[in-house]
Amino acid sequence: MEQHHMRRTLRALGTLATSAVLLALGSHAAFADQVTNTIDSTPDTALEIRNVVAGTSSSVGFQILEGQTGGVTDPTGDRQGCNAAGNAPVTVNLSVPSGVMAGTTTLSFTDCGVVQNVNFAIPTSTIPGDYNVSVASVSGGKANSLFNSAPASFTLRVGAPAPTDTTPPSITPTVIGTAGANGWYTSDVTVSWLVVDNESAITSSSGCDAVTISTETTGQTLTCAATSAGGTTSKSVTIKLDKTGPSAALAVTAGDAGENGWYTSDVTVSTSGTDSISGPVTCTPDQTQTSETTGQEFNGSCTNDAGLTTNAAPLTVKLDKTGPSAALAVTAGDAGENGWYTSDVTVSTSGSDTISGPVTCTSDQTQTTETAGQVFNGSCTNDAGLSTNAASLTVKLDKTLPGVLWTGGPAAGGTYYFGFVPSPPTCSATDGLSGPADCAVSGYSAAVGGHTMTATAHDNAGNTGTDTRNYTVSAWTLKGFYQPVDMNGALNMVKAGSTVPLKFEVFAGSTELTDTAVVDTFKWGEVPCTDFSGAVQDDIEQYTSGQTVLRYDTTGGQFIQNWQTPKKAGSCYKVVMKTDDGSSISANFKLK
Repeated sequence: MEQHHMRRTLRALGTLATSAVLLALGSHAAFADQVTNTIDSTPDTALEIRNVVAGTSSSVGFQILEGQTGGVTDPTGDRQGCNAAGNAPVTVNLSVPSGVMAGTTTLSFTDCGVVQNVNFAIPTSTIPGDYNVSVASVSGGKANSLFNSAPASFTLRVGAPAPTDTTPPSITPTVIGTAGANGWYTSDVTVSWLVVDNESAITSSSGCDAVTISTETTGQTLTCAATSAGGTTSKSVTIKLDKTGPSAALAVTAGDAGENGWYTSDVTVSTSGTDSISGPVTCTPDQTQTSETTGQEFNGSCTNDAGLTTNAAPLTVKLDKTGPSAALAVTAGDAGENGWYTSDVTVSTSGSDTISGPVTCTSDQTQTTETAGQVFNGSCTNDAGLSTNAASLTVKLDKTLPGVLWTGGPAAGGTYYFGFVPSPPTCSATDGLSGPADCAVSGYSAAVGGHTMTATAHDNAGNTGTDTRNYTVSAWTLKGFYQPVDMNGALNMVKAGSTVPLKFEVFAGSTELTDTAVVDTFKWGEVPCTDFSGAVQDDIEQYTSGQTVLRYDTTGGQFIQNWQTPKKAGSCYKVVMKTDDGSSISANFKLK
């Protein structure tokens, strides 16, 4: 009878397992949540075997795990993640064969990974053999949930009671959580216990319920103790839990701070952090910046003893170790000579910086008073706060024109007769600041007429000063020709080939000139007789046989120039005497 019941039960369990498998084989069957036992750590459909002895009991844990295939969690299932929730619990009904008594056959799960232990008691009357425990039904959970209950099935292999139990229970802890480093966990941890005694029943236990630790701790110890006929034993586990990464920050720990976020010397960037739970903390080693840059980004991180890593916020370093260029220059003012300026001067300071521009320089400076040498200084400062002094600039300013000092020459407003004009004057420059340079006179002339002389003086700054003198050169007074020649437009009738004495005087003011050198030229030339139409004709009555050489007759007090007429009767001539000052007298002649 018992064997028949056993076979019927096995057939029912097989049908139920088949139904569970078919339920799991939907469009996402491979990723259905797994209803499994904790007899071993693998959620599979193979029937685990729990050996028990008639007259004893055995505790088996049940849990729901996220759907997996080959150890891979379902990323795209009907319901991604755990399908058991507090507001949507999953109810699992166990199918327990005759001959086995279960503490409960209805389990309610509000989360995945939480183990619920069920105590199975095997009466002394139970016939030794295999008794399969499976899941009769699974219900509830989130909408559209799929569950695979096949891994929850196991076999109670009932053996004959041992005559005596001399061994205490075996306790095996199961810890579920994300393992970090150095024995730490970095996510909530669930600790469950497997308490087994194959020789006698567990008569009492404490601390063996599943516990979830969610509060960070440097070490929480859990202990499970159990007693059977073979004695009492206990097992402890210590859980270190840190779910939070350490703090991490980058900071400049070496380097001269400039302005506007710049540094002006080599920079050391250090990464530091702390962790109040799983210290000590290991951080990125110090980093350095030695080359100039408009912005170098540094990154770093810290890792606590649990293996959790936190990235520090990036830190940007701007480094300029070199001051800007700086130079002084005259930007307004008339440049003279020899480094002098001759008008008001503006001195500007300018500079540049290829790294931390813009550059701020000393404001414009001016020099308006005359000086033999005013020193100007200026500087430029870049955005990093580095300053550079420009080379000094010396300004020499002379705005005053030089004076003129005349030496010799015609007096201002003077009047002189030709030939009696003073020699050309000289001049010199006077200057009390930059000093005199040179002076020159232009406009001097001894010719007849009014003249203006200009003395031009220069100082060493290039300034030019001038002074002028006006004077007059008067012409000589010519008198003649005297008799026998008639003047005033008369036409003198002369025998052709005869020699006519031309007599005249030359005066410079009241001074009679007697040197024949004062006569520049004595010229005669034939002209048309018609030029003298209507002229009064006057016969020359006196001739001379003297030489035709200009001479001064001291007896008569006059110049005499004998002119031998051409031998061309009927022709007309004009005779012109011109003196050195440009004055001239002339007479008209007709040959007969």
